[in-house]
Amino acid sequence: DKPTLVYFWGTWCPICSITSPAINELANENNYPIVSIAVKSGSDQKLHEYLNDHGYSFITVNDQHGEIFADWQGQVTPSYIILKDNKMTQG
Repeated sequence: DKPTLVYFWGTWCPICSITSPAINELANENNYPIVSIAVKSGSDQKLHEYLNDHGYSFITVNDQHGEIFADWQGQVTPSYIILKDNKMTQG
């Protein structure tokens, strides 16, 4: 019933270094689900180290080759998509 935020970002993205702390705060509030997709951000181990180093606890899918991002027709990072009532809104 709650909206889900899908957050596309990258460890290499300078703007994401500003937006990711806010996403982490939202995830910690636990008001609604957040799933992040790390686009072309290296191996699982490198991504895990990055998340730990920055204290990020949001759910993250490693999109090593950008295939998920391409499937969702992503253009820029960060990108935000809200899923609610079987509808998708991109911001």
